[in-house]
Amino acid sequence: MLSSLDLVLSQLPLVFDLIRFEDVELADFITRSEVMPHFCISWVITWFSHDIHDFPTVVRLFDLFIASDPLMPIYFSAMIILSRREEILMQECEFSTIHSFLSKIPQDANFDDIIFKTVQLFQNFPPHSLLKKSETRFLQISCTHLYRSKWITDKPISYHMVNEILSIPLSKRIEESPNQSLFHNNPRGIIMIVMIVMIAIFIYWLLLINK
Repeated sequence: MLSSLDLVLSQLPLVFDLIRFEDVELADFITRSEVMPHFCISWVITWFSHDIHDFPTVVRLFDLFIASDPLMPIYFSAMIILSRREEILMQECEFSTIHSFLSKIPQDANFDDIIFKTVQLFQNFPPHSLLKKSETRFLQISCTHLYRSKWITDKPISYHMVNEILSIPLSKRIEESPNQSLFHNNPRGIIMIVMIVMIAIFIYWLLLINK
């Protein structure tokens, strides 16, 4: 746990960068409204469990984020906004109006379609390409620098590739890359994963009792 949200805040501009690379008109509209991407900080730090109330959808998103690049929540945030393009452009181009509109995720959105398009967006602008095009810069301790595993590849992600990696026995994966494994001689790694799961369950429980 870090002492501030600086690292997360440093990643948020990538949301608008992705929107600009995909839809210049929409990006210009948001820029004119002078809205900053801070409205989606709760999306990223809670993996949308605070803002999406459908539990199966939240579970699907957790599966996606755990099995993919650390920046995938950024890509999903961008696609949430891109999927509402027509509605956004119909709003008054004014800060409070656009900020309020963007900060609320419609609960009846087609999340399956958004997830599918998020993966496509990731394939079109993979992290190494995105960071080259973007002016956003991160600290060296950012997950974008520390993330090293078999998942990093220049090839497009496919279900076949994912299944092939997941079919490798865990013991063999540890033998092949002992320094990269979270669990190799590291009981703290297991404790950390358990704590993350417990926090996610606790957040969802709070959402239920506050309805």
